[in-house]
Amino acid sequence: MSIGAHGVSWYNRACSYSQLGFTDNAFDALDKAVNLGYNERKNYEADTDLVPLQSDKRWKLLIGKLK
Repeated sequence: MSIGAHGVSWYNRACSYSQLGFTDNAFDALDKAVNLGYNERKNYEADTDLVPLQSDKRWKLLIGKLK
């Protein structure tokens, strides 16, 4: 699956939500990004905007969906 512009948009939205402390919104947006093809594990793991999410139990579930 190719990465559509909407996948990138949802990913960027998730980064903003994460930085603002809106964890639930961030995970919802990341799920949408993955479903739209933005699924490179290395990008998620290296993005410092997502560090606040890494202590949440949903992080491991999300990472498990990525390539």
